Amino acid sequence: VMRAGEFSIPKESSPRDILSILRSGKMVIRRFVAVEGLYTAEILGHLRRTDGLTGIVTETPKEGELLPETYHYNFGDNRNDLVRRMKVAMKNVSEELWLLREVGLPIKTPLEAIILASIVEKETGLVEERRRVASVFINRLRLGMRLQSDPTVIYGLTNGNRRLSRPLKRKDLKSLNPYNTYLNKGLPPGPIANPGRASIKAVLNPIESTDLYFVADGKGGHAFSTTLSEHNKNVKVLRKLEREKMQTR
Repeated sequence: VMRAGEFSIPKESSPRDILSILRSGKMVIRRFVAVEGLYTAEILGHLRRTDGLTGIVTETPKEGELLPETYHYNFGDNRNDLVRRMKVAMKNVSEELWLLREVGLPIKTPLEAIILASIVEKETGLVEERRRVASVFINRLRLGMRLQSDPTVIYGLTNGNRRLSRPLKRKDLKSLNPYNTYLNKGLPPGPIANPGRASIKAVLNPIESTDLYFVADGKGGHAFSTTLSEHNKNVKVLRKLEREKMQTR
């Protein structure tokens, strides 16, 4: 029995080889990669442009409902089916990791874990930093401090429909919207991106620390601190590095 589909046939294949390949049913497996930290609109945009899929995306998931991962599909599979697979994957992973969470976290539901994980995902691209970045936000939540996360402000300005094409300005930190964690205490009302498994795991199992602040270290990572005075020193170091880079251009 032969099935319709996409098959890989080597150039020098004989008719018998081709028949054997078709009868084997081993179709070409394609890959769709949903990258960590993308907005839902960005993932759906990539999905629409992906070759080999059929159908128009009719379902628009909420921010944070899609699990960034590599998904395999066959030629002719439907885009909406892939969206549903991403949603099921996020639900399953968040519930699985929720059961393994550290006791006593100031996070009450799997959705809150996804919200905080989306912030961590946007704050750092380094896997080894995520648990420490998560600890900063966990410590702030426990103390009733505002999270003061720039990516939440950006999401409030763009609503996840586009990338901010300019640096944040001081006035942006005063913008009146529910996602602005410089003005509002606690978590924003929803995720600001689609976090991956590593970031969800990080917020549910953060390292133990007294850190309350972090700033870019100019080398791809972050400098962490417990007090505001330490943080201000780290900021000065960063500003100095930035000036030196500008002078060497």
